[in-house]
Amino acid sequence: AAAANLSLSYELLGLIAKRRRQWPDAIRYFQKALSLREKSGSAELVANAWENLGDVYMATQKPEKALRAYRLGARSTQKTDILRAGRLRAEALLQLAASRPNGGYLDEALLLYASLDSVATELRLFYRDEGSKQQLVADCLPFYEKAIQTALALYRHRGEQRYLETAYFFSTRNKALLLQDGLQELQAKDLGLPDSVTLRESQLRRACYRLFAAADPAYPEARLAYQHFIQQLERAYPEYYRIKFASAQRVDLAQVQQKIAADAAILEFFTGSTAVHIFLITPYAGLQVFSAALPEGFQDRIGRLRALAEDLNAEALSANYAQLANPLFQTLLQQPLVALRSETTRLCLVADAPLLKTPFDLLPTQTVDRWEGAEGPMLIRRFALSSTFSTQYLLSAPQHRRQKENLQRFGGFGLEYDDFTLKALQAANQDLDTSLLKRNFGRLAYSDDEVREIAGLLHGTAWLNTEARKSVFLQQVDRFRILHLAMHGFLKESDPQRSALIFSKSPGEEDFYLHLAEIYGLPCNADMVVLSACNSSNGPSVPGEGLQSLALAFAYAGCPSVVANQWSASDQSSKDILLRFYRYLDAGLAKDVALQKAKLDYLQQSMPTYSTPAYWSSLILIGDPAAILLPGEKTAAPAVPANRPYGWLAALSALLITGFFWWWKRKK
Repeated sequence: AAAANLSLSYELLGLIAKRRRQWPDAIRYFQKALSLREKSGSAELVANAWENLGDVYMATQKPEKALRAYRLGARSTQKTDILRAGRLRAEALLQLAASRPNGGYLDEALLLYASLDSVATELRLFYRDEGSKQQLVADCLPFYEKAIQTALALYRHRGEQRYLETAYFFSTRNKALLLQDGLQELQAKDLGLPDSVTLRESQLRRACYRLFAAADPAYPEARLAYQHFIQQLERAYPEYYRIKFASAQRVDLAQVQQKIAADAAILEFFTGSTAVHIFLITPYAGLQVFSAALPEGFQDRIGRLRALAEDLNAEALSANYAQLANPLFQTLLQQPLVALRSETTRLCLVADAPLLKTPFDLLPTQTVDRWEGAEGPMLIRRFALSSTFSTQYLLSAPQHRRQKENLQRFGGFGLEYDDFTLKALQAANQDLDTSLLKRNFGRLAYSDDEVREIAGLLHGTAWLNTEARKSVFLQQVDRFRILHLAMHGFLKESDPQRSALIFSKSPGEEDFYLHLAEIYGLPCNADMVVLSACNSSNGPSVPGEGLQSLALAFAYAGCPSVVANQWSASDQSSKDILLRFYRYLDAGLAKDVALQKAKLDYLQQSMPTYSTPAYWSSLILIGDPAAILLPGEKTAAPAVPANRPYGWLAALSALLITGFFWWWKRKK
């Protein structure tokens, strides 16, 4: 004990000397601490002493001594210690490589980064708490950036394609990893558990999410019980365990190329501290990689362009568009667009945290002098655009599907909001977006019409106005190939798990908010969910995961394709665009092409006042862009609101009116 206390005193003296940049004193104190700790036999304390020495050698530009110290310190068996020590060794290797350009040290560093990724994956899957997982992913981002830079440096040295593929692999490791883990668990439940156990798991999970969304004090106990239940499943069902923890596989570039249509390409971004790396994947040229230095004020430009896109004022757009958009085009698009062939007309965008709120629709495809409106060289005019949370999600999301037999084509929920619901909204103790209540006094004049007309087009089922209740939605959520929700959505930036969709409130039903936290547990069988609601694809950014949005929650629930709004949307223009979108879908077009054509049609036919991006650019497609093949013959009868108790009365009235006209004609 005395030796341990003395070694700690020496370590503290060494840290003080290190902070004062008194390097000889720091080395002497750390060596004394090391000598005492080696006698004690504590591997963790010895490793810590060697790391301290390595830090001093790195600070004094002695990378060889630093590397030796870090290697000698790599004795801990704790995964967190292995990650930290490995990153320090890699830094020393890169510093050595800078002075010896033969690439040898770079190879060793790249192998080390690959092993660190494996350790990080094991650690992430081991963690039970989502906050711990998110923090781990955020902590790993700097070493993924270094790994990409190392792989690209080796490519420049040797010209071997495998180094580009390795750089691409590390880029995929900073995107939607927790979503991929969640989808892997969904598949594990579907394939590795009996139906009765799956049902019990679903009940516990949904109860847990519901308590969390309601800020119920019983939530911690319910969460602990759910975690214990999952641990029992992992022990009792080996197949469930195997599938659940199989998500660490490397992205197969050949599979990615096979997934891409002949007229499409994938454009993936990794934004580092000083540069953005752009990965272009096409069916004809495979993987190409471009890098561009980040211009000054890069993040600020994205934010200001986003604000312009949301602004209804066309004058502000005209005055500022070129200044903001040109540097973004030159950084993000100029190099890859030159590499694309003319037959490529569809782009799938895979953005990371700094770019997730970029209004890509509006970016120009060449340097521009001004905003030219609908006729300008916007990206949406040249390409049908979609986005995805990650390439791995694009590859695997359709596999995580539950039973599909006997599903109906379309189920829609749309409401204008009656006085009873609006009064409940005003009285609710919620941090609501005040625009919900200011615009048209909270009413959405076109939302019920939107759902009614689309349901009529697809001969589906609609719940309108007072029928569009949360309880009804929860009963119907697993019965449709397409789910469409046209209603208010509100975003709670400070607590995104309590962002929500707002249904109709009826007497006796207190709960009319569908919170984001509850959506995770929904039994969603839909091929596509359309969230015609404000800010449904917006939310705070989580490093390595994406925006915590309603759209992301539906992806967690197993839906491979989501159409959602990036900001507060106009219900009238949304109705016009989405009705066109469904007409193109019904004609057999791919989702991304259908949305592009719907937007361009709207721009061609709308008045100048309503053609600013705020009215049409908000809607985006996330996930699988392929066409939806809806089975079954269409019935001749148009859709009517479901569960309407007076349907027989409407039919009788129609019969009487028809009889009256027949009698009048005969009499005449």
